[in-house]
Amino acid sequence: HLAQPMARLLGRLRHGLTPWRRLTTRVALPIAALRETWRESWRAHEDRVEALERELGKDGIPVCRGGEYDPWDLRARTGTTGTAVALLAIEEHGSGKQFVRWRLAPRPSLFWLVAMLVLGLLTLGAGLDGAWVASVVLAVTAAVLGWRIASDCGSALGALSDGVDRADD
Repeated sequence: HLAQPMARLLGRLRHGLTPWRRLTTRVALPIAALRETWRESWRAHEDRVEALERELGKDGIPVCRGGEYDPWDLRARTGTTGTAVALLAIEEHGSGKQFVRWRLAPRPSLFWLVAMLVLGLLTLGAGLDGAWVASVVLAVTAAVLGWRIASDCGSALGALSDGVDRADD
């Protein structure tokens, strides 16, 4: 009974499904960015979002479309602790001309942010209690988790930014 799950796991590891796999090579700072372009040819809002979705799909980036009540059009995930979202706004200027604005923003996972906060509070408590070894271990763990959250958000932002560049051509 153990051989079948082990064979499945080995197959997944050999063919690229690993927890340490990075889907993109570009990492952006995990801060919101605005991308603006002037276009001489008209394209529908949905067509531009679909083009971005296709470009991200070519890179193997998992995406999710926003619903009617979501404050974003597309969400990209490159890690487990954070994502990035894209919101598209188009200004029509007549004769098929458009001013296209993409707002790209990081979305860290609330669970991991709370975990990092709890680790920070435990660090403070251990330090106030004089347990310096525990305080240092907890502080390093919180810092590594914070770095991972920023890295995942930055990687997703980089993927979105690259996808917008390619999809908007």
